[in-house]
Amino acid sequence: MIHRVTSERIEDLFSNEIFVFASNEAGRHNTENSKKALRFGAMLGRSAGMTGKTYAIPTNDFLQKKLPLFDIKLYVELFTRHARIRTDLVFLVTRIGCGVEGFQPEEIAPMFLDASKLENVRLPQVFWDIFESEERRKR
Repeated sequence: MIHRVTSERIEDLFSNEIFVFASNEAGRHNTENSKKALRFGAMLGRSAGMTGKTYAIPTNDFLQKKLPLFDIKLYVELFTRHARIRTDLVFLVTRIGCGVEGFQPEEIAPMFLDASKLENVRLPQVFWDIFESEERRKR
């Protein structure tokens, strides 16, 4: 499996790179990655999708409570469709939902399996490790 890994520390973006981060349905960007996203063009009040050089995927609701995994999966599917269309861009997916949001990588990574097949999507190393572990388990 070819690994296209998102750096743990993203401070700058190339002109074709998009910072993919966890947001909430209220569009309040108050986590560390969300604040970084504001520097890259995310807009307050915009909870999902692409703005500036960012792509927001909600993992919390309007009240800052965890969204059901099913709802997050729908947002990830929308992201994957977007990335499939925008082959001119490189999407740097961060550890969506695995920080203060409180989800485990094992809960979130499988949602990005389809996205992992796209050449223009980079994922955290922990997501790739989970995919490989699951692949070994199936053998």
